Amino acid sequence: MKRTLQILGAFMLLLSCSTAWGQRYATEVYTQVNVTPDTAYGKSYEYFPNPPFATAASALKKMKMDIYEPVGDTATKRPLIVYLETGSFLPKYFNGSPTGDRKDSASVEMCKRFAKRGYTAASMSYRKGWNPLAPTVDARKESIIRAVYRALQDAKACVRYFKYSADQLGNPWNVDTNKICIVGQGTGGYIAMAYVSLNDPAQILIQKFINFSDPNNPIPMVVQAALGDYDGFKTNPSLPIADTLVFENYPGYGSDVHMAVNMGGALGDISWLTPGTVPIAGFHSATDPFAPDTNGIVTVPGTGPPAFQVVEVSGSRDVVRKQVQLGNHAEWVNYQNAFTDVYTQNANLHNEGWEGYYRFLVAPLQNPQAGPWDWWDSTTTVFVAQAINAQTGANLNGTNIHLAGKATNPNMSAAKGRAYIDTIQGYLAPRIMCTLDLPGNLCQGLSVKENAFGNAVSIYPNPSNGTFTLNIAAEQFSKNNSINYRIFDATGRIVESGNVNTAQKDITIKQASGIYMLNLVDRNGDVLYTGKVVVQ
Repeated sequence: MKRTLQILGAFMLLLSCSTAWGQRYATEVYTQVNVTPDTAYGKSYEYFPNPPFATAASALKKMKMDIYEPVGDTATKRPLIVYLETGSFLPKYFNGSPTGDRKDSASVEMCKRFAKRGYTAASMSYRKGWNPLAPTVDARKESIIRAVYRALQDAKACVRYFKYSADQLGNPWNVDTNKICIVGQGTGGYIAMAYVSLNDPAQILIQKFINFSDPNNPIPMVVQAALGDYDGFKTNPSLPIADTLVFENYPGYGSDVHMAVNMGGALGDISWLTPGTVPIAGFHSATDPFAPDTNGIVTVPGTGPPAFQVVEVSGSRDVVRKQVQLGNHAEWVNYQNAFTDVYTQNANLHNEGWEGYYRFLVAPLQNPQAGPWDWWDSTTTVFVAQAINAQTGANLNGTNIHLAGKATNPNMSAAKGRAYIDTIQGYLAPRIMCTLDLPGNLCQGLSVKENAFGNAVSIYPNPSNGTFTLNIAAEQFSKNNSINYRIFDATGRIVESGNVNTAQKDITIKQASGIYMLNLVDRNGDVLYTGKVVVQ
C-alpha cells in the first residue's frame, strides 16, 4: 500500500507540472525563451591570439556563455543543461568550417528547445587553439590533446560557476545544482564524455597520449603538475607556468554532473569508462567521416588535404555498449518498456539493443555525413569571412568554407537540422527525466521488483478514445491468478477498477480526456505494473 501511494504521489506531481499543452520536461510547455548573451562564467588565459595557430598564450580574459530560460516560468530551481559547441578546437572559419561557436544554428536551437521544456540551458564557449602546422605528427597530436584538456578545464569551471552563483549570488539563474546534464555537439561531445569519465591522472598516461617525437625522451602529452588537474587547479605551484596558464575558478566548489550527451563526438579511450560513470546518451551518423561511431581513428576536418588523423577513439555505439555492460545504464535498461515514444521505437531498429544509443542512417547512405543537425547561411558565411580578413589580414575563403561544410552535409537546410533536433530532444526527454529524477519521469516510484510484469504488458491503442485493450503475456498471467486493475485520475481518485480475469481484457475509462495512471496489483496489493493511459 505504501508503494502504491508513492507511485500515486509521483503521478499527481507529474500532472501538477503539466499544462493543457503538455508535460514539463517531456514536451515544450513554454513558447518563449529569454536569452542572456555573453555572460561571464570565469576567467582563463586565451590560447588563440592573432595570428592564427600561435602556440603561446595571451592575456587573461573572461570566458563567455549564453543563458537560455523559459519566459513566464516561476520555478526557482530548474535542472541545468550545459551545452558545449563544436569547432575542432579552432575558431569558426579558421577551422575550415561554417560552424564552430555557441551562436551556431544547431546550438541555439537545442538550447531554446531545452528552455521551452523547462530547463535552464547554458551554451558555453571554451578556449580554442592548437598547432596543426607543428613539424611532427606527435607534436600535432600533443597540441590538440592539450586543447581538449583546456576545454575540459573550462567546462568544469562553468559548472562550478553555477554552484558558486547559487550559493553566493542568490541563484540568479534559478538552477538546481543537484540536477545537471552536460551536452556536447561534435567537438563538444569529446569534452562532455571526457568530463564524466576522467577522474584519475593515470587515465591520460597511456601510450597513445605519450609524445615520442624524441625517441630518447618520450614525455606525456598532458602533465597535470604543469597544466593543472582536470578541474584546472594547480597541482605543483613551484613549477613554471605552462601553456595552460592555470587560473583557478571557484575553488571549493564541486564540478560533478549527473548525465552526459554526445552528439557526434568520441571518447578518448574506452578504458576511461568504469562502473559508476554517469549515464551517457549517444547520437551518431552512421557514416561520420571524422568521429567513428564505433572504434576508429578520429580525423580533424579543415586541416588538409590530407585531413589530420589523431588517435584511436570510441564513438557513441561503443561507448553506450560499454556503459550498458558496466551497468551504468541500468535504470534505462530496467524500464525501457516504459519508453514507448516513436523516437525510442525508431532508435531500437538500429541500435542493436544498446539502450541510450541513437544511430542515424543519414540519406544518402553511400556518402560520408557528419552533424546532420547543423545548418548555416552561405551568404552570411561569405560576408563574415570577408570581414575577418579585413580585420585580421587573414585569407579566408567563405565560399570554400561553405562548400567544405556541404561536402559532409550535402542536403543541409534549416528544416533538416530541426527535424534531427526534434528526434534528439524526443529521445533524450524521458531519459534525462529518469536520470535527474524529474517530476513525472517514467521510472519514478518503481523498482525492478515492483515492475515485475515489465514487457509482459501491452496497452493498445494508447492514446485511445477511452476504450483500450490490456494484454498480459500468457506465461505471466498464468503465474498470477488474482490480478486487479486500478485507474487513477489527476486528483488521485480511483475512477475505474476491477478484476483482470483474462490475459486480454478490454477496459473503458468513462471520464474526460486526460492522462490517467493504470496499476496492476496482486492479491496483497503489491504493484505488478504501472503505466500511463491517455484518453483523447
